[in-house]
Amino acid sequence: MAFYIMLVLLLPSVIGTRMTSSSSERRALLHSGWWNDYQNISDHCAWYGIYCNEAGSVTDIDMSMYIPPSQQIQNLNVTAFPNLAFLNVDGMGFTGSIPAEISTLTKLTYLQLPNNRLQGSIPKEAGNLTQLKRLSLSHNLLTGSVPSTLGHLRNLTDLFLDSNQITGSIPTELGNLAFLIFLNLSHNFLSGPMPSEFTNSPYLWELDISHNNLTGYVVSPILKCPTIIKVDLSHNFFNEKWLDLSYNNFTGTLNKELATLSHINLSYNFFDLKLPDYCSFSPNSLISYHMPNFTSCYHVEQTILRSRESRKSRKSKQMMLIVIPIICFIFMVLLSILYFTRGMLKTKFERISTKNGDLFSIWNYDGKIAFEDIIEATEDFDIKYCIGTGGYGSVYTAQLPSGNIVALKKLHRMESQNPSFDKSFRNEVKMLTEIRHRNIVKLHGYCLHN
Repeated sequence: MAFYIMLVLLLPSVIGTRMTSSSSERRALLHSGWWNDYQNISDHCAWYGIYCNEAGSVTDIDMSMYIPPSQQIQNLNVTAFPNLAFLNVDGMGFTGSIPAEISTLTKLTYLQLPNNRLQGSIPKEAGNLTQLKRLSLSHNLLTGSVPSTLGHLRNLTDLFLDSNQITGSIPTELGNLAFLIFLNLSHNFLSGPMPSEFTNSPYLWELDISHNNLTGYVVSPILKCPTIIKVDLSHNFFNEKWLDLSYNNFTGTLNKELATLSHINLSYNFFDLKLPDYCSFSPNSLISYHMPNFTSCYHVEQTILRSRESRKSRKSKQMMLIVIPIICFIFMVLLSILYFTRGMLKTKFERISTKNGDLFSIWNYDGKIAFEDIIEATEDFDIKYCIGTGGYGSVYTAQLPSGNIVALKKLHRMESQNPSFDKSFRNEVKMLTEIRHRNIVKLHGYCLHN
């Protein structure tokens, strides 16, 4: 009898506790402002994105593909959901910062807040979510550093913090995540070296720490993990010169940035490399030709080398067929320019000669121009150019525009004014031009005018 009385007394107490918990969860959901359209539905477990257990307590909140009015994530009082195991608000456009109270969700296994506008730093209290398997905070505006407390999430398999503004170094505590499969820290501002503790993750499939400011050397053992299928270390400042990934089962294509390494060994893999690609590596690279990889650049068969040389030869011939005609054309143009330039100079010289006359031909010159040249050269027969005086005239020396130096005899004014002297002067000039004797100075020309 006592047993039945006790059972009757306990049931109302349990039911009351559950009803109180359920009503507090409903009030928290309404207070967030995300479910304003569902106020007339009393059972909150029937609202969009809400999933409850048999007791009516919320276990899952999946708001993907649902766009409520823009809200702050702090509007949801997460402390009101003690049984929450799944929280997904991907692409909801939430603002604000991640509340530290999220650490009270001790049963949480999936926390997905990507593609929002969340700011601030990742709360260190997130390290208390020891049941967490997936943490995705990518594509937000988060700042600060990666909390070392995330290394306490021993059950974590997926960690996505990419495409934020996170700074600082990668904490070595992430090496404690023994069950980690996916790690993406790309497109941030992380600096410092790549932690060697990554080698403590035996189940790692994909590692992406690209587009950061990491320095130092690549930890090669991580690249030899038996389960690794994707590694992206691009767009960093690693000083690696040697890389040995031989004897693995790597497939796919290789990033051409590996060509900057001084030594690379990718033998015994299954990379998909075509001949033009693998030959882009440096001569010191060791991309073995041994099967089953068939990706060689250092030990290339002679037939392949000859094929490359043949292609180079054909390219050289094609280049010569293009270059030679161009050179010939340029040569012909230069010859034409030279020919016309010389012709123009010759014509100009002839014009000058025609203008000034041939002063050394007695009848073939422009007398007026010659006389003006003589007057200019002797400064109108200045006494300083006189080299001798005789009975009929004075002798002068002059340098003509052509550069020749001649002797000039100018008759005295008395003789030049005698009309009968004109004829005898002309006859004497004509006679002198016809005389050829070594003791007689050659007459090059004369000038007679009143």
